Amino acid sequence: MRRRLMRKITADTLAMVLYLLATGIFGFLFERSVVGLLVWQMGGIWILGLGKYPLAELCAQLTGKLRILLMGNSRHPFRRALSAGLALSVYQVPLYVGSALCVRVSLSKVSAMAAFCLACNLIFGWLYGLILDWVRGRFAVYSSEI
Repeated sequence: MRRRLMRKITADTLAMVLYLLATGIFGFLFERSVVGLLVWQMGGIWILGLGKYPLAELCAQLTGKLRILLMGNSRHPFRRALSAGLALSVYQVPLYVGSALCVRVSLSKVSAMAAFCLACNLIFGWLYGLILDWVRGRFAVYSSEI
């Protein structure tokens, strides 16, 4: 039982890391070129944002619950992507906003960054869902075990 739980936590954390590696460049470019954050602010947000990885399983659990709620018996890909995007947003945006406020980013910049993070999660949520399913398959952690 403990081994299965550790595999699940490892798989969910790896899925979050892979997703953020794949999509992080968009956030970096937006923060630097559009919002105009200073390098030390971006570094502070990134360092404080490391706190989301130990709890990545919560995002995966939320994704699973939203899949059940939004999809029901349907296997529609839009609903599947929406559930992953919403779960990412509910999990990441508050952590992101909190990190930005800790490094003294102005509220107008935080609002723009939060809106961009929300939009990215909704646009690329399907990718997180695919990565999550793929990594769980590799770690032999299936939805029936969740």
